[in-house]
Order: sequence, then structure tokens, then C-alpha cells
Amino acid sequence: MKSIFFRNKYFLLGFFLLLSSIIYFILNTLKTYDIESYKHEIYKESIGSANVYLSTLIKEKQNATTTIGLGLASNDLIIHALKTSQATNHFLKDYSKKLSDNTDFKNVWFQLISKEGVSIERSWTELKGDKISDARIDLQKALFKQKVMSSISVGKFDLSFKTIIPIFDESKHYLGALEVITHFNSISSRLEDKKISSLILADKKYKKQLIYPFTNQFVGEYYVANSEVKKNLLTYFQSIDFDKYLSKLRQNDYFIDPDLNSMISYYPLNDPEKKINLGHIVLIQNIANIGVNDISYIHYIYNIYFLFSLIALALVLYLSVTIDIKNIIGKSYSVDIVVYLVIVYFGLSFGIYKLLYLKYEGDVENFKQTLTYQTLLEYNAVVNKNQEFANLIFDEILNTPKVIQLFKEQKKRGTI
Repeated sequence: MKSIFFRNKYFLLGFFLLLSSIIYFILNTLKTYDIESYKHEIYKESIGSANVYLSTLIKEKQNATTTIGLGLASNDLIIHALKTSQATNHFLKDYSKKLSDNTDFKNVWFQLISKEGVSIERSWTELKGDKISDARIDLQKALFKQKVMSSISVGKFDLSFKTIIPIFDESKHYLGALEVITHFNSISSRLEDKKISSLILADKKYKKQLIYPFTNQFVGEYYVANSEVKKNLLTYFQSIDFDKYLSKLRQNDYFIDPDLNSMISYYPLNDPEKKINLGHIVLIQNIANIGVNDISYIHYIYNIYFLFSLIALALVLYLSVTIDIKNIIGKSYSVDIVVYLVIVYFGLSFGIYKLLYLKYEGDVENFKQTLTYQTLLEYNAVVNKNQEFANLIFDEILNTPKVIQLFKEQKKRGTI
């Protein structure tokens, strides 16, 4: 005779609902875990890709800034200006415009500095005659060593890339320096092309030093270096406790800002020599632009899995009620059959789950490889663009009879 609980339809229904609830809870827990793990992996890969791309852009900008300066090191007008302490009659301003018209460098600044550390000419302003070396340790070092020096630093006007090129006359007498200054706007634009918004900031300790802020934009006490930052982002960050926000960001790889519906990550701007923090780059990626399309696939698979579970459970309970197998002495095997069926069911369930999990891991790995390949393509594109720019500098400035003769003479002397 069958057990009483198999003959009571209400008990059977309650038993079915209880097991269904347990199965749903287990599957939902596993699904939530898989989705969060998948999102975490995708977000980390997106951050890693963005950081590599940003680091490449920064190195490209530093190298290009140096290339511009080296191309002008033997210019007659610059040498004459430093000899006489007179301006170049707008040559630097005009050359800045030429770069803007023919390259991606839309706002290159030039400054002529005497060997005493006095600004003789600035291409972006009429301000001159001030002794700037007193407030700038990097300039003091460059004037003393008389060598090419590149850095990212904060001055009176901006957080910017700077390259200081020593200038000598024909007799190798040291005259002073040419400083080339470029900005973060092009980097911000290049990031935006990849659907990554950015907020590039000088640290708040430099606020008093920025007497003539180029962008004239601040978030609290932090100077905003990229003038093309989106207005809605600027307004948002100005409306919150940004110190607290930045502190939270620096303690985590990333976090999701529900107000912006975006993933927020952090890239520090540090001075490697002085080991101090110069500024902060906040990267904002809208969640809709991050490749998490497989989440719908995970939902779909687990829904199918749950439906399969309900069908299998209903079949097990149905067989337990309708089949009554007895041995020759009249002992019922119904309960034993149910137990075996349940064991087989859970064995099949575990096997299917492992297959799904392996497929999920394979999808994540494929995504990582695709992202790595895309990053390499972007890096090569940056290198090619840098090569094109170097060719422009060579054709416009270096490939002249005077410069070629100068290199030949230096080679004979053994100085190069």
C-alpha cells in the first residue's frame, strides 16, 4: 500500500510547491551569482582596456610634445630672440596655429625662457617679463642641467604636458630654453570617441598656484583641465561632496553610480620623480555602452533550466503516485523508485549546470580575447598617428640644408 502522503492530493500539491520553491531559490541564487560575476569580469576588462588606452594616449602626447620642441631647437628666430631677449614677432603664435590647422594638436603653447629663468615670450598671452623659475623646481633643474626634460605638471595656467628644450647658439653657448606646453583636451576627445567620458583634475593643493586658470572651471577646489568636459557631468560633480566621492573611488576598482547610470573608475596622475599626486582622472562609462549582452542569455538559460526542473519534478511525483511495483512478498518499491529518480534528476541537473557554467566561462574568455585584440589595434593606431606627426615635423623643420649640415658637423665632432 502506498504511503498516505502519496494518496493525499493536497499534501502532494504542497510538497510540489515546496520543492519548486527550493529549486527556484537555488537556481535564482546561482543565476544572480553568475550574472554578478559576469558583470564584474566585464567591468574589470573594460576598466583595464580604458586604462591601457589612456596610458598610451598620455605617452603619445608626451612624445609628440618633445618632438615639437626638438624640431624648433635650431630655429634662427628663436635663437635670436633668446640672444636679444626680444620676442619672435608672433612666430611662435603663428606656428601654434599651423599645428592646429594641420594636426590633432589644437592648442599648443610655446614659451621662451632666458637662462636666468625669465619668460621672454608666451604664444598664448601677452604676459611676459616675469621670473617663473622661482616657483618651478622642474624649470630650475632644466636650466641647471641644460638637458631636455619632459613632465606633466601644474603651473600658473593649467595642468599640462611640458617639455623644456635647451637652446644653444652656433658657438654652443647656452642661451635659455624653449618650453612646449600641450593640454589634455585631445586626450579627452579621443576617450570620448571610445564612448568614455572623462573629468581631468589638478589636485586641490594647486588651486592657489593656478593664478590664470585656462579653463576657469572647478569642481570644489579641484581645477578641471579638460575644457570639453560634458556640461551635465560637470554640473553633477559640482553638486555633490566631491572629496567624499573621490575618496570612495580611490578605494575601489570601480563603482556604479545610479544617478549617472554609469561605471566610474579612477586613473591617478602622479609625478614619478617627486612621488607626489598631481591630479586625478575620473573615467565615466555608461552601462548601456559596456558589452554585457550575455546577461539576457544567462537569464534565458536559467529560465529554461527552471522549466526543465518543474517538468522533471512533476514527472517524478506523477510516477510516484501512479506506479506501485511490488516484489513477490508484497513489498512496495514506489518510495525507492522516487528516491532513485530524485537522485538521477539532481545528477542530471548538476551536469547541465556544469555545462552551462563552462559555456559561460568560455564566453567571458572570448570577450577578454576580443577586448585585448581591440586594445592592440587601438595602440597600433596611436603609434601610426605618432609616426605621421613625426614625419610632418621632419618635413617641415628638420629636413632643411641648415639642420642637415648642423647634424653633419656634430657627427664629425663626435657629439652625436
